[in-house]
Amino acid sequence: MNWRKETPLNEENAALAGIMQVLRRGTAQIYNKEEDGIFLRDTQSGAYMLCTEDIEKGKFWLRQHETAHYELMELWQKELAEYCRSRYGFETVMECRQAVWLQQEEPDKAQGDLIIIEPSAEELDIIADTYKRLEKEEIMQIHALHNLYIGRTQDQKMAGFIGMHTEGSIGLLEVFPEQRRHGYGLDLERFMIRKVRSQKLIPYGQIEVWNEKSMNLQRKIGMTITEESIYWLF
Repeated sequence: MNWRKETPLNEENAALAGIMQVLRRGTAQIYNKEEDGIFLRDTQSGAYMLCTEDIEKGKFWLRQHETAHYELMELWQKELAEYCRSRYGFETVMECRQAVWLQQEEPDKAQGDLIIIEPSAEELDIIADTYKRLEKEEIMQIHALHNLYIGRTQDQKMAGFIGMHTEGSIGLLEVFPEQRRHGYGLDLERFMIRKVRSQKLIPYGQIEVWNEKSMNLQRKIGMTITEESIYWLF
């Protein structure tokens, strides 16, 4: 593998979107890099990312740097994920698939009348109260990076929100129950895909393997779902 930020993604290497995003935006602190693997830390999110088919090499790289405080890891091999869970005491191993925008053209324009803007202070509180998978501190960090957006209807009601996680994946997508079935989720994600592309970055998201409903949404938008899994440890 050519671990360069200019390396284009295609169907064969789409599963590497997470690592390639960090390399592309220049936030990678690289510890080990060879043709068959890479181990780095994303300085923006604090996540350690390791991918290599040579499991013993991966374990060796981990031990080389385990004076570091491993709190968040993204791994591409299940065996390494189980090794890290056991050795470093992670409570959760979350298996995901990558949804990656591989098309050369832009996604469709918004189909509805949603107004998509950055949230106000009051709307930030609503997001923090609604999206319980992240601490408010991290939500505020995402907002400070100008990577958090809300959708308002024409009558100024907040319909939902979307953002980019600190490691570089599109996520935090939520449409409030009373605002569903209007295509707002599609419009919010299309907006984020266009925004990420405008920054010369990779539009991708990560979906837990059980969430077929979300995968179908990504396919409808035009995302490619990888067959390979990645593993988040925290």
